[in-house]
This record gives sequence, C-alpha cells and structure tokens, in this order.
Amino acid sequence: MLPDFLILGAAKSGTTALYEYLMQHPEVFMSTPKEPHYWALGEAPLAFTDPGDGQRIARRAVLERPAYEALFDGARPGQVAGEASVSSLYYERTAARVAAAMPGARLIAMLRQPADRAYSGHQFMTMRGFERLPFPAALAAEPERRAAGWHHMWHYRTMGLYAEQIARFQAHFPAAHMKVIVYDDFVRDPQGTLRDVFEFIGVDPSFRPARVPR
Repeated sequence: MLPDFLILGAAKSGTTALYEYLMQHPEVFMSTPKEPHYWALGEAPLAFTDPGDGQRIARRAVLERPAYEALFDGARPGQVAGEASVSSLYYERTAARVAAAMPGARLIAMLRQPADRAYSGHQFMTMRGFERLPFPAALAAEPERRAAGWHHMWHYRTMGLYAEQIARFQAHFPAAHMKVIVYDDFVRDPQGTLRDVFEFIGVDPSFRPARVPR
C-alpha cells in the first residue's frame, strides 16, 4: 500500500503540527515515523558526512519499497493515508519518483518566509548541539558544507528556494493535486487551514482536532 497524500515540507514550517493534527482525524492514517524519507533518499546509497545527525537520518530512513509500503499496513478501510517527510520537497529526485509511483497523489507544501525558516533551522541545529557557528558564519559556510555532503538540515539558505522546488512537482502533477500552505496563515487560523487540508485530501472538513501538545 502506498499513501494517498504527502506533506512534502518545508522543514521548520509547521509540518510537525500539521502531522499531529491529521493523526487525530478518524478518517486519516499517518505513518510512524513521521518522516520515512523514502522518496527523497530511498533506493540510493546514503553518504552524509556532516558532524551532526546525518548518520541518524541514514539509520532511520526507510530506504526499501517493501518496508515503506508496510508503514501503511495499519490503515483501516476508508481511511486516507499520508506521511510528512520534509526532505521530499527539497531533493531533486523526489518529484519524478513520486509521479512514477503515485500519479494520483495529493501533495501539500508548507512554506515559511525563507529568512525566518533559515534562522529557525539554524536555531534547531544549535539547540541540538550540532551547529557551532553563529548564523551569518553558518550561511557563509553553506556552499562548502553542501559540497562536502552535509545533509539537508544544514542547507539553511538553499532549503528556502521554494520556487524551483515547487516547479519540479508542477512539472509532474496538475495544479488540483497540489496545495501550498503559508506558515503565517496556519499560525493565524489553524482551524481554517485544517478545514482546507481536510477538504483537499477528501475527509470530513468539519472535524475539529484537539490542541496539539507543545
């Protein structure tokens, strides 16, 4: 079984909150883990070289198709299934792989103001004890880090280049199969945003989930 919809990313743009809200809907089944990373990283060797958690991502990523499909075995009849790997939006190979396997999939992209997203990503990596450079120096070091094979969470600036990322999916999917959510709109009106998402994936839009724990 393959999922009916994907939350593509972007990282640090509210995807975890959306995932947790969706998990509460009785007509929705979400994968565990939230981020199997299959479409971005699967069926290919991983060689992250960063001094942070690249190896953890490599260990936890679901890299083989049978294991990925097994993540959705628990979906009940009538439920729509989804997952939320934030790497899916960023990596170039993802759009073509998803289109080949799931041409009817619904795709959700959550986008945050790029500078805010970049700074939030830097703070995330700093608080986890991985990032040792201040934000301006980390931005300056990004091209060298990318070239050396550091994984996507270190790509503070480049992960915010949404136009080219969205365009890759637009080349493979009709507009009706893609939904873009602006982070600020989600924060300002979470219930209205959720109603739109529920309608988009084809479940009861009147469902009101509980507040997501922080």
